[in-house]
Amino acid sequence: MNLPTLIKKIYGTFAFTGLYSFEFVDDNRKTITEIFFMMPPKSKDVEEGTRASVNPTIGGNYVTDGGNSTKKITLKGELWFPHVGSPTNPIAVDVSNLTEQVDSMSEFFALRWMLIRYRDYCRTKNSRVDIPVTAMQSRPEIAKLYAKVSGLVSSKIGAMYDQVRLIFHDYDMDDHYYCKVETFSSNQNDTKYIVMDYTVSLECYERDDRQHPQIAPTIKSVEAEIDFSNSLLQRS
Repeated sequence: MNLPTLIKKIYGTFAFTGLYSFEFVDDNRKTITEIFFMMPPKSKDVEEGTRASVNPTIGGNYVTDGGNSTKKITLKGELWFPHVGSPTNPIAVDVSNLTEQVDSMSEFFALRWMLIRYRDYCRTKNSRVDIPVTAMQSRPEIAKLYAKVSGLVSSKIGAMYDQVRLIFHDYDMDDHYYCKVETFSSNQNDTKYIVMDYTVSLECYERDDRQHPQIAPTIKSVEAEIDFSNSLLQRS
């Protein structure tokens, strides 16, 4: 069940929350940390392709079906630097009474470091994990990821996708996927000098089953099994 449907069952009204997050887990699916978007992306593009092809033949068409391909998700958003929000309650409308706040510039540094920059220090034996003070001070989630990554690097285990896995959560659309970041790009220009435009391109390769109810496998009846076996014999 997605979040808007749950809210409707509780309060009787349907509303999108704009709640997105990236969850970092280890190879045992234990959560390292989760960073929520303080401001939801302005757009989310999903590309769900198939690995099916049609080959024309003399007698008709032959279809080769390899199932679905990986899903491509592209997030685009704006972070206005004067904006202030809550990292612990990202959908809060009024943050004036909240004790813990974060500005959009720190949000950008945090998002960029957690998705991309930490990997710069995980590729060689002599790697030294470093982090900008601005990012470290902005979010407690960065400190948790930093501790995990630095420990893996210092022990020469490595901290790439086999040790630190990334899960994308869209709680409105009930999309929860293991993914890799293809690109993280940002843009600044003179027309909007106090805003950072960002684009995050993800390739989702596996569903996060923890977010979905367990589904019992379909068991065929004895009659159905016999009918299926007879149909195979008749074709041979």
